[in-house]
Amino acid sequence: RERTRWLERALGVSPSETASWLVTQPDFFSVSQRRCVMLLKWLVSKGVSDDEAAMMMREEPQIMTMSMDELDLRASFFFSVINGTPKDLVQAPQALTCDLGRHMMLRHAYCLSHGVAASPAELLLKGNALFCETVAKCTEDELSAFEAEGKHLQFYQGSVL
Repeated sequence: RERTRWLERALGVSPSETASWLVTQPDFFSVSQRRCVMLLKWLVSKGVSDDEAAMMMREEPQIMTMSMDELDLRASFFFSVINGTPKDLVQAPQALTCDLGRHMMLRHAYCLSHGVAASPAELLLKGNALFCETVAKCTEDELSAFEAEGKHLQFYQGSVL
């Protein structure tokens, strides 16, 4: 009960939304409140406001169960490689939870190698079909072939994050 009150107070999850929110993050009760508070502070250290950090954890609750190494790696790639801003991160919190190699790295490398300018939010559109159609202007088969050849991984070989 105390934890669900914390959800309402810290993340803005209303009592009527609690059950459906918990379905998206069934491990919530195994994550300490101390860790949740630390993650909110970590998000704020990346340049987002307290309210934005709470919204990001509410919308992308998988952040709570990811290791700090994974979060740091994704944040580093987001800010240092694709030049995302804190505002971009707020718009696409899935940057912290997505499969780095199959989403951000693949899409970023594909766009750069094909002369497509894409914003961080565009790189993180949900679903390859939407990304291919609206951003990369390619087919899913072309993106898959690029991935199968490992071109996106070769693109970052030797990079330091």
